[in-house]
Amino acid sequence: MGRPPRSGPALCAVMLLLSAHPLLAAEPWIVKDGEHVRFQYHEGQEAVVDRLLAAAPAVRDRQCRLISPCFDGRTTVQVAASEEEFLALQPYRSHIDWASGVAYEELGLIVLRVDQQILLTIEETFEHELSHVLLLNAVKMRPPRWFIEGIAILLADQDLVSRFEAVAAASVSDSTLRLADMDRGFPGAPKLRELAYAQSGLFVAYLDNRFGRQSLSELIIAMSYGMSIESAFPRITGLTLAAAEEQWRKTLSGFGWVLGLTSDWIVWLVATLLMVAAAVLVRVRMRRRKKRMNEPEEPDWEYRDGPG
Repeated sequence: MGRPPRSGPALCAVMLLLSAHPLLAAEPWIVKDGEHVRFQYHEGQEAVVDRLLAAAPAVRDRQCRLISPCFDGRTTVQVAASEEEFLALQPYRSHIDWASGVAYEELGLIVLRVDQQILLTIEETFEHELSHVLLLNAVKMRPPRWFIEGIAILLADQDLVSRFEAVAAASVSDSTLRLADMDRGFPGAPKLRELAYAQSGLFVAYLDNRFGRQSLSELIIAMSYGMSIESAFPRITGLTLAAAEEQWRKTLSGFGWVLGLTSDWIVWLVATLLMVAAAVLVRVRMRRRKKRMNEPEEPDWEYRDGPG
């Protein structure tokens, strides 16, 4: 994929697309500008936008330490207060109703959804979608979907624990997805889609832990020069992508998967196991105590030398 537009034409395209929505034409946007981000929202969403606007510089700086060259243009972020508005804001009639945010890097556009039924916080969703805009503006060839989503999950640190559980459960039945299959498109079924996101996040976290954040950054730089990830990966890591995938899969069996975790994960895991062990111990003690309380008192035994 060639580099998307980086200047005025993209913004003009966004405004033309927006003007076509009758839902939006009836209520004018409130606009707040940051250095690299412009927020558009309607009345009632100011508190959310203020939080995102305040966090945006630090979020972008953190992401730009990994993603280079870093897109220097302005990204428009629209905040939808309902599913109806979220769908109406999506260009190209995308109609993505299951997500909490969507990004269109060629337009420099992010659409966020404020909805209590969405599990991720809007801050996490903003970080996730912003990473898509930055990454896809940095590279010449579009990376595989698992890499795009995995980098976004890594940068936003989105609920990796539940994603690990999904992958671990699938590995027991050997139903994990192959990277090559995900390259051709994420599954449409909700459960398989959840597994695809889980694998993407965990595999990229594994690469980050094993080869280092600098190696991931070098991969992105190589792709910014037009290399494919399959060509760049062995030059940077010394392994083919297929070999790295197989080694990662082996970590999912037994206790080997601990090698794929960061130190923070290990701390979390140990703490969780200790909490579970403590809860089980308390439950056993309470059960024994209740049993003793319900049993009749033992009689005093009379010891005799023999038959009476």
